[in-house]
Amino acid sequence: MAKIKHLSKTQLQAGQKCPKLLYFKKFHYNDLPSPDLESQERFDQGNTVGELAVRYFSQICDSRYGKDKHIYIDKKPWEKDDAIIETEEAIENGYRMIFEGASESDKDGVWAKNDIVEILDDGSINLYEVKATKSTPGAYHFNDASIQYNAFNGAGYKINKIFLVTVNPDFIRDTTFNFHEYFIITDVTKKVVKIAKDSCDEVPSLLEMINSGKIPEIEIGSHCLKGFTCDAYSICWGDKSGYGVSKLLSRQWRLRNKFIDQGKILIEDLTAEDAKEFDPVIKIDYDVYKTKEPQINKNGLKVFLNQLRYPVYYLDYETINSIIPPFVGTIPGEQIPFQFSLHIQRSDDFNKLEHFEFLHCLKNLEMVRNYQMSLDQKNFLQSPCFGR
Repeated sequence: MAKIKHLSKTQLQAGQKCPKLLYFKKFHYNDLPSPDLESQERFDQGNTVGELAVRYFSQICDSRYGKDKHIYIDKKPWEKDDAIIETEEAIENGYRMIFEGASESDKDGVWAKNDIVEILDDGSINLYEVKATKSTPGAYHFNDASIQYNAFNGAGYKINKIFLVTVNPDFIRDTTFNFHEYFIITDVTKKVVKIAKDSCDEVPSLLEMINSGKIPEIEIGSHCLKGFTCDAYSICWGDKSGYGVSKLLSRQWRLRNKFIDQGKILIEDLTAEDAKEFDPVIKIDYDVYKTKEPQINKNGLKVFLNQLRYPVYYLDYETINSIIPPFVGTIPGEQIPFQFSLHIQRSDDFNKLEHFEFLHCLKNLEMVRNYQMSLDQKNFLQSPCFGR
């Protein structure tokens, strides 16, 4: 096998999370589990936000530089050399905005694609990285942009500014989708340049690992759960990837990380003293698991049931959320109900339940009207969490 001299941004970020993850992605990619439905939906939404950004910046390019001054470099990750050559040719041919432009650093051993490369009048460039998030840019986003900065700066490009393009959390969709209001463009040049000198420090050791072909000896730990769960989680954790400390304490993640780094992976590894640090709900889960006996607060149930008066309403509903608001009047990430099932009990005769249901197709308004007409807002039982 020819010696590998460069890493892609994606490969570097995998190696930064865990060198073993990079090893699996490089040599055993097909053994990694496919994304679950929730993760795949998140990826798909990210791609759609990227497509919206292309439309938005195409409009910007037309207004700044005239028509037909933007181009899309449509190359796969393994077509690195072609992507870099076509990017250079696009600049030589006078294009002012390049979508998915690519570059490879001669200094840092890393190459990357950038969502939007803008070529200014003096030949310098602006880099725009699009993120499908409504959160304030954080360490992950800055690291991402700094790797791209190194890929272009190390190839000799003069970089003027670096921007992160994120989603405006206060955007309200109207009948016409306003790109200018949907996107927030943040200048992160100073922050990115400051951290760029360190963002590729791991490249030499990661290249050495890959070229050796040997799997890194790294024990499982809390680093496996940092950010999104590692793609190789089920492989590295094996039988320990089931219901253990990582899942029991998913909501108390600092406590979870402390115990895991102490080698307490299985629930059986936890002590009664450890359990004193659990929040009340998790403590119930823990006790039920340990004793194999259900916990029923009979007195609490009796008090609650005695407060109910007929008619009693049993409500369940499902929601969706999308970073791209699907309906007029909605905002990014809003929980939008699309289905409900309501049973009404008017007496102690369970054989005489009334049922109302709705499955959303086009507009939310009909659901709201059905919901309001069916429910008197007083005595109803509903799921405590949003559906998905």
